[in-house]
Amino acid sequence: INMQIIKFNNLHAKENYTILDSGIGINYGEVIIGNIGSSSKMDYTVIGDPVNTASRLESLTKYYGSQILVSEEIVDLLDDTYDIMFLDVVQLKGKQTPTKLYEVCNHHSAGVKRMREKYKPYFKEAYEAYRSGEFSYAADIYDVMLFDITNNNESTRLNTLISFYATRAKALQKQQTKGLLIGWNGIYQFLNK
Repeated sequence: INMQIIKFNNLHAKENYTILDSGIGINYGEVIIGNIGSSSKMDYTVIGDPVNTASRLESLTKYYGSQILVSEEIVDLLDDTYDIMFLDVVQLKGKQTPTKLYEVCNHHSAGVKRMREKYKPYFKEAYEAYRSGEFSYAADIYDVMLFDITNNNESTRLNTLISFYATRAKALQKQQTKGLLIGWNGIYQFLNK
């Protein structure tokens, strides 16, 4: 479905249409599938922790500017034909163990792929600073990247991602300065679904 949305947006890019967007979260694991409910209302559905995680991943796509977020369980199953980018390690609402987030990037334009490659070392440096609690340094790197890509037409997805990281690093820096961020373990907690 995302490819159809991309085609639609590209077709109507110059016609002042509202850009359509969607997010997909994909996870892997054992689930229960079948008719669930009571005699008065029965639904054919899938339930289980992997389903809940996929739902949480889908809800995070808007923060990361990603169309397809996948878990490490999915990445472990993919072959080299998939272009995968590591994004983050987070604590999802209702989960005890951290979740590694990855984006599937095969559908990105050549321009976005070039920009992603260009900024890869800066992402790595900023993320390492963030994980180690050096939020001010991380925010500075993200701000420099944002300034650099502001006038690039291919930058929408990366701009959303970098803005999210910069804003988060600055907010954590404020908490750290006030002494409210004791015991930082490098894992951001999402408090909402």
